[in-house]
Amino acid sequence: MRCPGCQHDFGVTRDGALLAPGPEPADAASTEVEAPQRLAADLLVALEARAPGALQQAASDGRLFTLHGPALLEAYDEFRRRQGAAARSEVFREAVLARYGVDLFPVGTQH
Repeated sequence: MRCPGCQHDFGVTRDGALLAPGPEPADAASTEVEAPQRLAADLLVALEARAPGALQQAASDGRLFTLHGPALLEAYDEFRRRQGAAARSEVFREAVLARYGVDLFPVGTQH
C-alpha cells in the first residue's frame, strides 16, 4: 500500500496488520527525525485500511476514541515497540491530531 499523505510504501496483510518495513531506498528523503513521524502516519494508515472511512467518520462525529480507542492504543503500542527507547508519545499524538483533528490532551487537561 502507499500512504496518500507521505507517499511512503508499506506492506499490509489481508487482515490489516502492518508488515515490518524493509530497508529504506537510497534516494529516500528521510532523516532520523522524520522516521518516527512516518512510522506513526503509516500505522494510522494501516489501521484505516481495516475499516476504510470508519475512523475519519468517527472523528468527525466526535467518537474517535469511543469507537476506536482500543485499536488506536494497539497502533500506539506498535509505534512504541518499533521505536524502542527513542519512542516519543508526542509524535504519535501529533499524527492523530494531523490525521483526525483530535487532540489526545485538549487545552486545560492534565497529562
